[in-house]
Amino acid sequence: ALIAYAYRFRADLVSRIHRGYGKWLALLAGVGLAPFLTLNRSNSPQLLLTYGFSVLYLISGYLLICFLQLKRPRVAGLEKAGMLLAFVGRHSYGIYLWHLLVRYFTPIWSPFLFGYHAPAIFAVSFYFSASVVVGVCASLVVEAPLLKLRDRIVPSQCQAIAADHAL
Repeated sequence: ALIAYAYRFRADLVSRIHRGYGKWLALLAGVGLAPFLTLNRSNSPQLLLTYGFSVLYLISGYLLICFLQLKRPRVAGLEKAGMLLAFVGRHSYGIYLWHLLVRYFTPIWSPFLFGYHAPAIFAVSFYFSASVVVGVCASLVVEAPLLKLRDRIVPSQCQAIAADHAL
């Protein structure tokens, strides 16, 4: 949240830091990320569960800022990919909620869908694809109508504040 706040409301400061120290911070982020590629909860639970999540948060936030600061040339077709990612991002909470159900059923369905000796990449691909499809469908069928009902019953105060400032 702090990184998002700084990027949104102190963009000049973030840009200055990135211009001045960007290469060093990117190198530090890469070095800081390297140990976590080999750690998991079974072989280093204390490190991962204490410092690990905070370090990963800071590193991933800084890497996101690095990508946002890049000057990207327009590439044909990239806008459509961005629109697809934005659509998935809008429904990411539904995907997050339903992926565990898909994860539970993936080992049960995989032998019937791909055979017993199919490569694991088929099951992993199915898991990711089904998680997105189930999450987006649940978001559209359950979450969106309930949010509309909530907004009808309890209107947002932001709309009233915006209307007051417009006068």
